Amino acid sequence: VVTPPSLVALLERGWEPPEASAATLAQLGKQLGDADPAVAHRAIGTLSKMGKPAVALLKKRLQPIPNADPKQIQQWIRALDDDAFDKREKAEAALRDVGEAGEQGLRDALRTTTSAELRTRARRLLQEVVPLTLTRGRAVIVLESVGSTEARQVLQTLAKGDERAALT
Repeated sequence: VVTPPSLVALLERGWEPPEASAATLAQLGKQLGDADPAVAHRAIGTLSKMGKPAVALLKKRLQPIPNADPKQIQQWIRALDDDAFDKREKAEAALRDVGEAGEQGLRDALRTTTSAELRTRARRLLQEVVPLTLTRGRAVIVLESVGSTEARQVLQTLAKGDERAALT
C-alpha cells in the first residue's frame, strides 16, 4: 500500500489506489475510525481516489441519525438509573440508536448525577458515540471528495437525519 504524504498530494499526483476488494474496503472503512489521524488521513485519501466502490461501502455503512424527541431522550437518560435492569438495558440501547442526538443530554447527566450506574452507562455510551461521530465525519469527507452523483445522493440521504446530529 502506497502511503501518500497528504490527501492533496494524493489527488494531484497520478497515484492509483489498490484494488477495491471486499477485504481492502473493509480495512479502509475500519481505518476511517482509527485514533491515529495519519492512518485515517491515508484511508480518506485512498477511499476518495477509489470512487464508486468507496461510495458503495459508505452507503451501506452510513444511515441518517434517527430523529428523537428531546423529552424522550431525557426519559431514556433517567431510565439508565432505573431499578429494573431490563429498563436500564432498553434505555441504553435506545440511546445508542440515536447516537449523537443524545450526546449533550448524556454530558449534562454526567455533570449533575450522583448515580454511579447512570454515570457508568453514560460514559460507556459517550465512548461509543464520539469515535463514531469522528468516523462518520471522515466518511462525509470521502463522499464530498468523490463528488459523484451517487456520493451526493448518499449525502442527501444523510441530511434527512436528526438536525442535532453532526452527520446531518
